[in-house]
Amino acid sequence: MCCQCCMSKDSIRILQYNIQSGTSTDGMYSLEKTAGVINSVKPDLVAVQEIEIRCQKNCYDGSVAEKRRNADQPTELAALTNMRCVFESKTLQFGGEYGTAALTRLPLLAHKALHFKSWDTHHGSNLWYGKLPQVAVALKVHPQGWKKPIWFVSTHLGCDASGKEQDAELKEIFHFVGEQTQSEKAHIVIAGDFNLPSFYKAIKNLPKHGYQDCWSTATTRIPCPSALIPGATHPSNRPVVRLDYVIATRGLSVSEARVLDTTASDHLPLFVQLEEREGDGLLHLEPGQSRYAIKKEVTQGSNVINLKWQQNLLKRKADYRLYLCEEAGSSSGDTIPLFIQEGLELNYSDFAIDDGRFQFGCCGNFFLVLHKLKNKPYQDRFKQFLIEYKVFRGEEQSSFFGAIKNLEMTKSLVGEYLWDYSSVL
Repeated sequence: MCCQCCMSKDSIRILQYNIQSGTSTDGMYSLEKTAGVINSVKPDLVAVQEIEIRCQKNCYDGSVAEKRRNADQPTELAALTNMRCVFESKTLQFGGEYGTAALTRLPLLAHKALHFKSWDTHHGSNLWYGKLPQVAVALKVHPQGWKKPIWFVSTHLGCDASGKEQDAELKEIFHFVGEQTQSEKAHIVIAGDFNLPSFYKAIKNLPKHGYQDCWSTATTRIPCPSALIPGATHPSNRPVVRLDYVIATRGLSVSEARVLDTTASDHLPLFVQLEEREGDGLLHLEPGQSRYAIKKEVTQGSNVINLKWQQNLLKRKADYRLYLCEEAGSSSGDTIPLFIQEGLELNYSDFAIDDGRFQFGCCGNFFLVLHKLKNKPYQDRFKQFLIEYKVFRGEEQSSFFGAIKNLEMTKSLVGEYLWDYSSVL
């Protein structure tokens, strides 16, 4: 669950932008135009891909303008945005340094670079184009008023059409930032051109690694007006696919996600505004602790929810009842949905989720499921029902997931499993 009282008053502004080396869709080079797009949202942190120092040709082996050939783009972009820039080159094959950068307006506490080890093992076949090594740039900052610092990672993943390379690279980043946060707890934000549509395994499995896709979990989402798919960032003149992402650990709440409308690059920038939760976004429960109470049943009488799905080549079905629960002792009025499979009972009014039977799902808000663990429907079955079904929160009638107005917006999330609490805590 997410309520305003659980959030920090201080927010930070993140921008993800593949700048195509300062070249717009009409082929004109203007780093000033790129900087203007960045400055328009006044970001605190910016992830930048396809940025270079004095490259003599582009990544397609084409010639470039003299101004671009002589440009030190990281230095110039830092000056144009009045931000500090940390750049890491990933290749010299274009006659200069070509790589990835991160900009910060916040005081820089530390920075590191990661050159992916999976380069040699994931460039075999089925590539969209070219073979380029990839890197990640990580900055440590501590926003004013926040309890924890942030490790902010800018990256550009590979172009394997199977998605295996990108999946391996993301796992390297997760391990890398995990090492940085072993001795000190910190929030993690990873932004980049992932070169992956949202239906790929690496994106759908983000919650299993403790990350949220900020576009999907944002309270307010504003797509590019010309986008055929909400959240699409490529190509910029007619966006049809999501390739650019900002992902974050659960201790951060996403108040806004917005795709900017500009043709200053072939990618659209993705803007995200984050707040720090007082907790970490998970429900931490101690054994024997009574934390939730059933407030009311939504499915009355014989009105049950019948779910059908296919699992292990078998067609399965189960009936569930939907209840609304509230945290014991809370006066906020916030509720959380609880699905209970027919034939199972809660024999107490206040319950703790500590007996291994409960599972959870999330999409901006948590929901719980109590059912036979060997018979698990996919998470989207419950999510689709909640989005389609109107429930009451206090006196206000609204879709439970707020900003998610229709089912199409959740298609990228289909296929996520429910997980035991014990596998996350």
